Amino acid sequence: MSNITVTAVNEVWRYSSESETLFAVTATDTPPSPPLNPTVVRTSGSAILVRWDHAFDSGGIPVRGYRTYIRVSGSNSASLEPVCDGIATSCLLAGLARNTSYEVFGLTYTQLRVGSPGDVLEASTSANYT
Repeated sequence: MSNITVTAVNEVWRYSSESETLFAVTATDTPPSPPLNPTVVRTSGSAILVRWDHAFDSGGIPVRGYRTYIRVSGSNSASLEPVCDGIATSCLLAGLARNTSYEVFGLTYTQLRVGSPGDVLEASTSANYT
């Protein structure tokens, strides 16, 4: 927390009187916690629906959103772009290969920081399209 006073100066450098003391709280510099309780809700032949609860700790400022990433199980790379990015607490991962195992993970971000990835979920699409 900081205490500040404000003094205005006009174009001829004449000062106004100081304001009353103001109190300001600065954002902490800690990353937000990952999304809580990630869960695979449903799978099909070409899609996986996941959901999670809001992050427990935002790092001191409001959460701006969640990013969801997916990769084929056993691979070391994640997609370069998040599959879902926003404040929603669910994500439909569509257009996936049939009968394939995937790893899905998410992270939380604020205006200042990006948190570490959360728990990795294992999910598989089915052999058929339903």
